[in-house]
Amino acid sequence: QHQHHCSLLLEDCRSTMIVGSFVQSIANTALQASPAILPTAATAAVSTAATSAAAGVLLPQLLSSALLVVGGAAKQQFPDMGRIKLRLDGFHTYSVITSLLMNASLRLFSSTPKNFNENDRLKNVIKVLFSTVVAISIISGSYTTIVFSLLGLYTKRALGRGYLDQEVVQFFHETTSIRELAYDTCLLSLIAFQASFVLSLYLNHDDGWNWKIALFGGMATIACWWKWSTVMLLAKSILKLSV
Repeated sequence: QHQHHCSLLLEDCRSTMIVGSFVQSIANTALQASPAILPTAATAAVSTAATSAAAGVLLPQLLSSALLVVGGAAKQQFPDMGRIKLRLDGFHTYSVITSLLMNASLRLFSSTPKNFNENDRLKNVIKVLFSTVVAISIISGSYTTIVFSLLGLYTKRALGRGYLDQEVVQFFHETTSIRELAYDTCLLSLIAFQASFVLSLYLNHDDGWNWKIALFGGMATIACWWKWSTVMLLAKSILKLSV
């Protein structure tokens, strides 16, 4: 379709040149027939005016058609910069959330007692479980943070260097599975952090209230998980969102 428009533009350009030459030849013939009427300067002025008049009629149409052709090609070649920016902001949000989760997990790990007691085997098992879920939260969160940070970094660099068409689209296509895994590890980091918080409630109390406090924290965590997982499922089913 663009080749057809370009051929039409070339034909219009040839028509403009032919019309301009024809008008100029008529003016020159008329002036040669009566050379005494107009001086030489007037002859040049009339010739220039005739050519400009012909060009002035057709050139705006040619420019308008050219802009339409170029604009259509740009719309097909280049993605929407506003939507790309919003998608990169989403990548940054994932990185920020997991960074905060890793920081909270590290602080929770450092403030929770982890020394083994030979007389309390159950608490020793809970301490091992606590250390395990904290490690899962930190490792999975670090994967999410690094992946989305690199994706945002390299995409912005590519856009800054002028790669606005197939390169960016291909980069997003080739990293789909990596982004999906980073999204899953973000959820894993969040769930592991909430589980480690409930276990820390038990380990930070030595009296008979430790089970009650941990039970209350576990129920509140399950209620929170139910709500935010509902939001995510609705976003996936209704809005058809993906990373």
